[in-house]
Amino acid sequence: MEEVLSAGVVMLRETTGEREIFLMQRQYFKKGKATPLGWELPKGRVEKGETREEAAVRELEEETGLTDTDPEQLKLLDHVSYTLQQDGVEKRKTVVFFIGYAKKDPTFDLTKRETGTHSVGWYTEAQVKCLHHRNKTVGEICEKAFRF
Repeated sequence: MEEVLSAGVVMLRETTGEREIFLMQRQYFKKGKATPLGWELPKGRVEKGETREEAAVRELEEETGLTDTDPEQLKLLDHVSYTLQQDGVEKRKTVVFFIGYAKKDPTFDLTKRETGTHSVGWYTEAQVKCLHHRNKTVGEICEKAFRF
């Protein structure tokens, strides 16, 4: 079975005494119409020659435009493994999640953001619980990050 390694980063910031997590929402296009998907954490495949931390930061920048994250400042949060079918091939995917802390007013370069990203934003724990997540793992990882 092919092994696939991905990495993501859960960005936290503290404003007015309350912690917030940075989430993104992708969209897909069907018959020319854009439809938003559930909220998720930025993540993607670790490229050859990259550390997991470097991949997590690269994916964060590519998917959201958030540009001022230092890979050396990330801390390991958790990992998730699952099996999936892709192009008729069964694969074992492991996603390693890191936690990072954003500056009060982080820098965004929206020209670097992928076109498939519909929305991005900062959300409190109460707000995260009310959002429609892409899958149950998103909510579980966010909950761990708020307790970190």
